[in-house]
Amino acid sequence: MKKIVILDYGVGNLYSIKKAILYTSNKVDVEITNNIKKIKNCNRIILPGQGNIKKCISLLENKDLYKEIIYIIKKKPVLGICIGMQILFKWSEEGPNKGLNILKGKNIRFSYNIKKVPQIGWNKIFKINNHFILKNINNFSFFYFVHSYYIKSKLFKNINAITKYKKNNFISIISKDNIFATQFHPEKSSLQGLKIFENFINWNP
Repeated sequence: MKKIVILDYGVGNLYSIKKAILYTSNKVDVEITNNIKKIKNCNRIILPGQGNIKKCISLLENKDLYKEIIYIIKKKPVLGICIGMQILFKWSEEGPNKGLNILKGKNIRFSYNIKKVPQIGWNKIFKINNHFILKNINNFSFFYFVHSYYIKSKLFKNINAITKYKKNNFISIISKDNIFATQFHPEKSSLQGLKIFENFINWNP
């Protein structure tokens, strides 16, 4: 049985993610925790979304987990969701300025000229590079987004999908080696979101 840890770093929606994963498979053990021993012993890690980077980084630093998490993330299959995607990068306009600095890029806010920020609701992805976790997910599929910030990165070969919001084209899926990250929330994205979790469980990078 595969052990999956949903990292508890002070952001919401953890139990919705756990429920979605267990719905897709009865061959996984899912735990919400920030216990370093349990994180080291798990097979896969999910970095959840919905919150802000400042709170996530502060909790990791307060529990002396910041450096440990960076090391562990480089060794296991990882799924980053929303904030869990943004935190993987070096820098953010949303303070504090640092992320985990595992991927090259920065987290920036949608333009203040856009009236409706955050983006909340369904939007479609435009697939650029395929990936195992996108198996059985069609191009132009709709997923559920809730965010005011997005990633800007020059890791072009690692970008799997982009999404358009108003006049902004932003990265909605990016992957590198053992890391797969989405700006949208799979746990809120109906059957397509469940496919993301199912494929993540079966992925062997």
